[in-house]
Amino acid sequence: PGDFAALVQAATKVQSAGRGLIVRSQKIRESGARPSTRLRSKTLPMAPLPCQAGGHADTFCRAPGGLVLKETCERELEVYSALEADGGLSGFFPKFDGKEENPEEESRLENDHRAILRLQDLTDGCQRPCVVDCKMGTRTFLECEVKSSKLRPDLAAKMVKLGAELTDEEKTNGITKLRYMQYREETSTTATLGWRIEAIVKPGQPKFDAKAISEREQLDDALLDYLGGRAAVAAAIHARLLALRGALEASEFFATHEVVGSSLLFVYDEEDDGPPPSCWMIDFAKTMQVDAAAVPPPGLTHRAKWELGNHEDGYLSGLDSLIDVWGALKLQLEMESK
Repeated sequence: PGDFAALVQAATKVQSAGRGLIVRSQKIRESGARPSTRLRSKTLPMAPLPCQAGGHADTFCRAPGGLVLKETCERELEVYSALEADGGLSGFFPKFDGKEENPEEESRLENDHRAILRLQDLTDGCQRPCVVDCKMGTRTFLECEVKSSKLRPDLAAKMVKLGAELTDEEKTNGITKLRYMQYREETSTTATLGWRIEAIVKPGQPKFDAKAISEREQLDDALLDYLGGRAAVAAAIHARLLALRGALEASEFFATHEVVGSSLLFVYDEEDDGPPPSCWMIDFAKTMQVDAAAVPPPGLTHRAKWELGNHEDGYLSGLDSLIDVWGALKLQLEMESK
């Protein structure tokens, strides 16, 4: 059906039948010039997501036919269209079924430069989905977000609340947005490993918010708890990550885009007869094409250290580290099962 309200109504009927309305979310920001706009509850009646790993619960809605509807910025719509056209990364991101037409919301969406996407539901078929959201890269902010040299006392206050030590002058006059955002990266494993766990959700357990984890050992423990001793799941995800790295290194799209603020979503079903374990690239609201002429040789590597103007995101650095971690977990669990 083409009507968004009808899809939500159908999903609500599914919920009453006992299958549940699943909602997942991810905070969507544009370049920083405009605050994010979210689906209004009075327009679309959303329900909490039982396996939500992070973000707002009112930007996603599960729909019939194995689809998820996502309200996001027009940039992400363009990225999904480009990914589908490129084809090199097919199978590593949710299938894209186009833009959802919603006459009741059309004026607001156009004015706010928003769109509603029809995406593959990555937990479809899972009876008891177990989910991890990993934020990828050594940089999770756009260059245009930090070019301002304006000093902001509000950001200084936020840093102090997070435990940072600032001078009296900094507390009074403020700090730049770049200083603040780099501090946020340095307090997690984003800066050191090129990835961090946003959250882990398993059936019957409270969501584990892992953003503040700063040590490799803590990450290992969190992922081991997520796996619950399942060596086969670790092996499947490790193989999937190796395949993803090969696809990315051969991708023309990836070679010409900075992928900032994107995540890898890990999914497996606690029930043995569910879909195979996997991981998927998601969240492309901050993915942008890079002008090759503006990037110093050898071009965008996704591994070089970021400096303002080179557009490096550290995505492959993070993926290299993630592959090492999952490989070690796989070996550990295989040895323990013998």
